[in-house]
Amino acid sequence: MITQQFIDGYSRKTRLIPAALVLVPALLMALIYGIDGSAAAPLLYSTSGIFVITMLLTQIGRHSGKKKEPALWAHWGGPPSTQLLRWRNNTHSTHIKQRYHTRLQLLFPVAHPPDAAFEAQYPAQADEVYDLWCHFLRMQAREDTKKFRLVFIENVNYGLCRNLWGLKPIAIFSIIFLGAINYGFNRYWNVVADPFFYGEHFWITTGMLATVLIGWIFFVNKNRVKIPAFAYAERLIESINILPVPNNAGVA
Repeated sequence: MITQQFIDGYSRKTRLIPAALVLVPALLMALIYGIDGSAAAPLLYSTSGIFVITMLLTQIGRHSGKKKEPALWAHWGGPPSTQLLRWRNNTHSTHIKQRYHTRLQLLFPVAHPPDAAFEAQYPAQADEVYDLWCHFLRMQAREDTKKFRLVFIENVNYGLCRNLWGLKPIAIFSIIFLGAINYGFNRYWNVVADPFFYGEHFWITTGMLATVLIGWIFFVNKNRVKIPAFAYAERLIESINILPVPNNAGVA
């Protein structure tokens, strides 16, 4: 069973933060123009409105991130934790992987633990075993986030980056939409199409929106997800060192 502590801590950091970052440009734009609760954006400033929008974005971000995850893993060559257990993977030496396999077999025995020859001949079947072992480790880590603190931290980092990437299209659309509103508002009040005649509020807001847009376009990408994904995989597999081996098994 996943503990309430895990759900609260994980959701708060990986879902609420990306959702809040999507809303930041709208909030800053409102502050720059000095909009108050009685002006043009009551929904933005109402507690219930912000809550509903934020909760909606948290679900969209998680759903989009999880939906893109399989294609992302396929692009990388498989789930990061599965890759690290493969004999053909060169991240760790053969001796280290032998220790990982031996200890995992003691912790969660399977009928036919893959060796290098079996993996070379039946890579899909070998990956099924590695996926099963990694699932076992994830379940153990979710039961006690204090004991598996490093795993939890890296999982949060990965979830945060993945969900940010999932929200990227919505974030870019919302910034462009806010830019259009910004221009339309100033054109209406200034009765002129040339933005060079607009006031400082327009230019400050435009600069802020452009900066945030550049951040989303160039800093939220697959590579930003890959680094924490493999860091999480490393900590997950290393967690075998703090799991007790059953009394009826040998010592790895």
